[in-house]
Amino acid sequence: MKRKYAYITGLVVCAMLGGGFSSAPRVSVYPTDAPEIMNRMIASVDSLRTLQFQLQNWERIDGELLYGQQKVWMQVAPFRCYLYMIQPQRGSEILFNGTQGKSDMIYNPKGFPYMKMNIDPLGELARKNNHHTIFELGFSYFVGIMQHLRGQPDVAFTLEPEIVVEGTPCYVIHSLVKNYGYTDYTVREGEDLVGIARKKHLNEYMILELNKEKIDDYEDVKAGQRIRIPNAYAKWFRIAIDKKTYLPVEQKIFDESGLFEKYLMTNVKINYVIPQATFSESNLGRIK
Repeated sequence: MKRKYAYITGLVVCAMLGGGFSSAPRVSVYPTDAPEIMNRMIASVDSLRTLQFQLQNWERIDGELLYGQQKVWMQVAPFRCYLYMIQPQRGSEILFNGTQGKSDMIYNPKGFPYMKMNIDPLGELARKNNHHTIFELGFSYFVGIMQHLRGQPDVAFTLEPEIVVEGTPCYVIHSLVKNYGYTDYTVREGEDLVGIARKKHLNEYMILELNKEKIDDYEDVKAGQRIRIPNAYAKWFRIAIDKKTYLPVEQKIFDESGLFEKYLMTNVKINYVIPQATFSESNLGRIK
């Protein structure tokens, strides 16, 4: 029987269309290649202030794809988020408002132990059976990975035939890391797996999984220790980008074993005013 676990994360908007005087070069209303579409995607992500969407996620944990679904409200800066879980435990909630210097998130389980709990969003409980944390919600983290890959000589981006995702017409970009593989890395003073992953633009869960026989958690490393890491975030990607908003609403990420993670964002609303009460503890339990 497949296990299911909510994704507590992790992981992007208006198009920039050119124009001007008749003597100036004109930017095509319809992009014609992968680089142009990606440029518009990056510009769109940079314009985000708030997001509301429904997230479905599939993440490979110990060789099995775990599924989660939730509604997300988030403010980009200062970062705040509220998540209402649909699966596997409908009604459980997560709130992070970052106010008054508080770094914990509030978890309302909608069941045992029948009380709200303050949880470290980077801690073991919050990260259990998840590839990401709440801080990778949205699109900026994923687009940052794509921007890094664009600068690599052994990475190819190709434009594939358009598709419709959950009723949304989308461009499709395929990205292949031709020299994908693994290498040894020597941990430096003060580093943990998250720091290494951010520096190398990798997925920290994948690093943890590669070294599970000698590493128990994301901080269980010391200076001078040799670990295995991939040389890229993944072997290949298939990205479906909304033709209207230029958001990467479906992200499929693969390694040599197959699907590593998949994220699908629907009912996306961008840059609208989210009532501040949404990010208040008093709001917990009010959404059905």
